[in-house]
Order: sequence, then C-alpha cells, then structure tokens
Amino acid sequence: MAKSLTLNLLVLAALLLAALGGACATNPPSETGSSPAKEPYAADTYANEDFGFYIKYPKTWKSVEPTAPYCIFRAQAPTQLPSISISVFDPDKVRDQAQEIYNYYKLTNVKPLETKLYVLADGKTQSQYSRTKMTHPDTEIVNYAVTFEKYGKYINIGISTVPQAEDAALYDAIFQTITFYK
Repeated sequence: MAKSLTLNLLVLAALLLAALGGACATNPPSETGSSPAKEPYAADTYANEDFGFYIKYPKTWKSVEPTAPYCIFRAQAPTQLPSISISVFDPDKVRDQAQEIYNYYKLTNVKPLETKLYVLADGKTQSQYSRTKMTHPDTEIVNYAVTFEKYGKYINIGISTVPQAEDAALYDAIFQTITFYK
C-alpha cells in the first residue's frame, strides 16, 4: 500500500522522460489564460518559497509525507488516487533520475499518450503537458503532468489516477491555479 501512495511521483518521472526526451511534441501553446482560474472545488494551497509559486488542489486531498526521491510535496484523495505530487529535477540528470524511480518502483509498459506545450494561467509561462499510461505491479496508472523550468530546475506537477477515474477537466483546473509570486 505504501508503494501505491508514491505512484504519483513515479508517473511524474515517467512523464519527464516522455515530455523532455527527444520525442517531445512541438505543438503550439494551448489553453492560455490571463489570470489564475477559479477552481471548481474547495481548495487547499501548497506554496513553495524556493521557487516562488503556489498551486491549489482539492481540499478533500490530504497532504501526506513525500516518500519518493525528488518529491517535495504530495497530497492524495482518501482512496489514495488521485494524488498530486510536486517534484524537482536537475535538467542535466532528469533521465537518470527518472530511470532510478522506474527501477525502484518496477514501472513497466510506459506509454506516452499525449504531449504538448501548455501555457500556464499567467499567460506567458510555457510548460510541457504530458499524459502517460504505465503499469505498476499493483495497478494501471494514468498520469497528467505539467513541467516547467524555474531557477535552473525542472518543476514537475503531476496528478496520478486509475484509468476508470480520470477527470481531465479537474486536472486542467488544478494546473491553471499555478501562480508565480516571485
């Protein structure tokens, strides 16, 4: 059960490989906003002073101790999935860092489903959006993620779930609450 609690970071790392690898999509930016979206849910906020941003996530998802490497924040639904993780990667080590996570958690059948450029709510910060499917020994997982560069690091915010519980509109609404304050 503890391993399934950390699946979000696993999927995030998988997305980094897909999103930042040589096969990146180069579609034009999509979904531009001029201000943070009003979230369609009661929200809690995670703020990160080091990188100067905050994000709002559903209040029903409770913050839990990040246990996986590179993860700085994690919150999950009472059923453990969906969950949100925020991870920080070194651009020159991201492939090795992701492979380390793959190996540790025995992820297999990693299949990128979608990658595109994605503009965050400020209307100017471009990120890489990815949706990836993979198999963990316990279950099949789908991960939605945005990855952006800040202060020389890749910040990856991912939401993991099981295929039968996907809610792309909710995940997009969460991503659109990412707000930079420095």
